[in-house]
Amino acid sequence: MQQTEWSPPTVGIAACGVFGLILATGAVTLITDAPGRILVGIAAVGLIVFASLSWRARPKLAISDNGLVTRGWVGTSVLQRADIKNNLFGDTDPVGKTLKIEGRPFTIIGVAEAKGSVFGQAQDASILGLFPGGWRLGEGQ
Repeated sequence: MQQTEWSPPTVGIAACGVFGLILATGAVTLITDAPGRILVGIAAVGLIVFASLSWRARPKLAISDNGLVTRGWVGTSVLQRADIKNNLFGDTDPVGKTLKIEGRPFTIIGVAEAKGSVFGQAQDASILGLFPGGWRLGEGQ
């Protein structure tokens, strides 16, 4: 199955929230001096707020039928499929241009027509490329 969403691990976000609650409980019940209570309380609130906002922003990046969806702490934005090509190459033809992916240069030798989606699965989220050893189909992993 093709991966179409990327986000922080659920366990990591939950661990931040739980640790924040543990710190908050410790600040109220265990710590007796005022400066320590304030500092641990600030750390607890920070972890709880961070976990809450990170949970709200899940998934951080997704490929949908509309395009590339990014979610942040304050909102969601969608970059339309046609805009992606325009943002990378403008109005020029991308064939023959070089694009770096993870620091490796790739030369674009063609652009496929949009296929749309089948049963809710986007069919346009793949890159077909020539790698040492033959052709491979990259599925956004």
